Amino acid sequence: MRTLLLGFFTLIPSAFTFWLVWVLLTTTDHLFKELLLTVLPVRFYWPGLGLVAAVAISYGVGVAMQVTALPRLVKFCEKVLFSIPLIKTVYGAFKDFSDFLSGQRKEKHSRIVMVRIPNSEHRMLGLVTQEHPEQDLGTNVADQLLVYFPMSYQVGGYTLLVAKSEVEPLALSVDDAMRYILTAGISHAKR
Repeated sequence: MRTLLLGFFTLIPSAFTFWLVWVLLTTTDHLFKELLLTVLPVRFYWPGLGLVAAVAISYGVGVAMQVTALPRLVKFCEKVLFSIPLIKTVYGAFKDFSDFLSGQRKEKHSRIVMVRIPNSEHRMLGLVTQEHPEQDLGTNVADQLLVYFPMSYQVGGYTLLVAKSEVEPLALSVDDAMRYILTAGISHAKR
């Protein structure tokens, strides 16, 4: 029985990862299939063409963002989106998450810190999200940092203003720190 469980728990991470990738790829293919079939006859469609179209469109937009006036158009459209009350909240969250994943805003999230809990010997690991929150929140927080504390095995966490004197920088990458935090220390950070 122990051997069976060992095999099962060995396969779970790989199986779940491949399943999630499969779902993302097939969903993307299906969405673009519907779009392609509006302009292509059915006989020209083959399984996977939607995924090829998605990759080609993404690459084309990436090229256009580097060599054309498209960035100005995107900034204008974002300005319009950020002026619409509900849309700005949803779009802003997706934009921030996308920027973080793409590395465009990594410099703001590159500092991993250990924060001393006042009147305690306990510490928490977090990510500095703003070095100078006074730019957004006013001068009364000038000696503080904005630190995000993700919760283990959750999609969420807490963002706290923390006194700079309570923060110790750590020599961990964002990826290693997030893996360590999100698995409650079960996954060892690479050094």
